[in-house]
Amino acid sequence: MADIRAARRILYGVSGGALAFLAVRRFVKSDMAKKLLAPAENSICLERSMLIMAPPAEVYRAWRDFERLPQILRHLVEVTETADGRSHWKAKVLAGAAVVEWNSQIVDDQEGELIQWRSLPGSDVEVEGRITFEPVQDGTMMHVEIDYGPGGKALAVFNKASSRK
Repeated sequence: MADIRAARRILYGVSGGALAFLAVRRFVKSDMAKKLLAPAENSICLERSMLIMAPPAEVYRAWRDFERLPQILRHLVEVTETADGRSHWKAKVLAGAAVVEWNSQIVDDQEGELIQWRSLPGSDVEVEGRITFEPVQDGTMMHVEIDYGPGGKALAVFNKASSRK
């Protein structure tokens, strides 16, 4: 159970933190601060690794059950799996002041080893990511990489939410 809580904190921090970072970057006025906050090519790439005390197949199944992820990751409102490796995601941003939505497509899925995805055109968030599950002596080393691109409608959503205040 402690492993699930640790995984939840890491993935919540990775995904929610990146969305918050995009929002903060939008409202920074100082040119110096903008340069410090601007990642290469205007994207944000986040990477984290963690040891989970369970076999890779079990950890993979937990993360591959996308519709269950809102029970683990509090910023997710809902995930609905559709067809052909596609899913629709809703997530709270700005401390719940707004919700962004996107459609994702799995681009590589190797049971017990890898889940890789990308958002589809027209989504509020432009994102690509992958999670790998590496067997180690005491369980699974899970590696998470998420790249939030400059596109999508997320900044318009942030603007709309901030103008309500």
